[in-house]
Amino acid sequence: MKNDNDMRKHFDDMEVLFEAIETVRQREQEYGPAIVKYKELARRWSGVLKQELTPLQVILMMMHLKLLRLENNQDHHDTMVDIAGYAEVYARVNK
Repeated sequence: MKNDNDMRKHFDDMEVLFEAIETVRQREQEYGPAIVKYKELARRWSGVLKQELTPLQVILMMMHLKLLRLENNQDHHDTMVDIAGYAEVYARVNK
């Protein structure tokens, strides 16, 4: 069985995931469904790059941007929330 310190650490880690899910929910209320926005972003980026992109590829590229930022500050809470949020959006769009 885990001790109290282990359990606290576990819930602190889970906080990032819960915050990410809540942020995604709020963004969808404010801006509309993620699939619609990422389809549009894929269409626009496809035009710029002259290469067809999918919404899932766009989400992965956004995650890579956040991962690159995390390399500079490995404890940056907001960046970890963003990465978890993109994983949540990826799962929703991939249904």
